[in-house]
Amino acid sequence: LADAVASAVAAYALSEASGSALDSIGSRDLTDNGTVGAGTGLFAGARDFDSGVPEYFSRASEATFVFGDENFTMTAWTKLEDKASSHGVIGKFEVSDEYACYYSSASDRFLFSFTAQTITGNTFGSPSTGVWNLLVFGYDADNDQYFLSINGGAKDTYSTSSGITSSASNPFLIGSVRTGLFPMNGLIDDVVLLRGYVLSATEITELWNSGTGVAFADWDGGGGGGNRRRRFLIMCA
Repeated sequence: LADAVASAVAAYALSEASGSALDSIGSRDLTDNGTVGAGTGLFAGARDFDSGVPEYFSRASEATFVFGDENFTMTAWTKLEDKASSHGVIGKFEVSDEYACYYSSASDRFLFSFTAQTITGNTFGSPSTGVWNLLVFGYDADNDQYFLSINGGAKDTYSTSSGITSSASNPFLIGSVRTGLFPMNGLIDDVVLLRGYVLSATEITELWNSGTGVAFADWDGGGGGGNRRRRFLIMCA
């Protein structure tokens, strides 16, 4: 995973006790909507979302969150607390269908939707509640394929030469697909966005680590943590 660290454009450990979701790489912190809670994460703390409020994080669209016909990968860990309704993990669907990864109660699968198309996580199948799941999804522009991998498994793919149709009107969300649509009921931990990089099958297996996972802070034996330390020094300067 060391090669992927330099391609990270935003990373959210989601270990805060309350308040905003802090970007460990730069200054792209996410606003807390609905007072997102906190809970025990896979690595340390995680943020605990209540769909009844709803609770989610958001930030207005900017270049960091906009992808076109280029390689990119997003990773997120999530633990569902129920499957009675659909639950958003990451979304940029506010005005138009840009990209979103979520659990669908209708299909009982994790899905990756993008520009009016959808990949269904059939290779993995039905997820369980109360356990951590690793979602890895994005676009392989070199091979013209969108992909979704769950818990270190083989990628489900959709072949097309068209990249993401982007929109400056869609905010970036964690914990929902769009405001009021598929609010998360459960926990989310360690979200990472990579630009210009597609995680290989070997790297995804390494990240899954038999379910134990590898936090972004440890992707290169300290690279993620180094980013956090650099941000701390800048803030204190």
